[in-house]
Amino acid sequence: MGKKTFGVIASIAVSSRGNFTRALAFAKKATSIEVRLDTVGGSLDDLLNDLPLLIPDRPVILTLRSAEQGGSRKIPLETQWSFWQRNEALIDAMNSEQGNFYVDWGLDLLERFRGERPPFPWDRIGCSWHDFARTPANLSSLLTRLQATDAQAFLKLVTRANTPDDIRTLLSVFKEQIDLRPVIAFAMGKRGRESRFTCLRDGFSGTYGFVNGSAKTAPGQPSIDELLADPRVQEALKS
Repeated sequence: MGKKTFGVIASIAVSSRGNFTRALAFAKKATSIEVRLDTVGGSLDDLLNDLPLLIPDRPVILTLRSAEQGGSRKIPLETQWSFWQRNEALIDAMNSEQGNFYVDWGLDLLERFRGERPPFPWDRIGCSWHDFARTPANLSSLLTRLQATDAQAFLKLVTRANTPDDIRTLLSVFKEQIDLRPVIAFAMGKRGRESRFTCLRDGFSGTYGFVNGSAKTAPGQPSIDELLADPRVQEALKS
């Protein structure tokens, strides 16, 4: 697994620009920011145009997630692909060597448009897959599919833990991996909550928390204040 870390990521999922600005004020201590574009109402173009000024100093992960992968609504793959192609300000920010913007694209999106040229460099594109119901038996094949993509920013594999063994099952799939790309992996749900506090220590590249004024974006998600107060997280961020 790669060494690049996004650290404690404040996931902001709000319905309006005003709520976004208020939530962002509570995320000052987070290492990185995730902006859940699928929840925002109104003009996304206006928000995207202003993001470089609103968050100039930290990595920003932009997510437009469909309902089957935890998003707020159903967004067809063709609509997602078209969205990422059309905002010139975002494309300029993503292609800037001084920029700090990344996108989190679902595995289904990258597989659907395999062979198509994305509007951003591959080192700004991450690839993710989530199972909000269970930890499935085919984790090795899912990881193989993630690794088969050209995404370079990170690979993300997150499942729901319904038993204590589910966490061990999820994390064991990464043992002896030689892929050098950063990996984000932890378990969701009440039983998976502990893994959100230990994943950075275990060599993974990010963990997500909510902020005041923003909804939780996954079951079992702690606040960024809880994460940042935890000694295991603090030690991992120092290393």
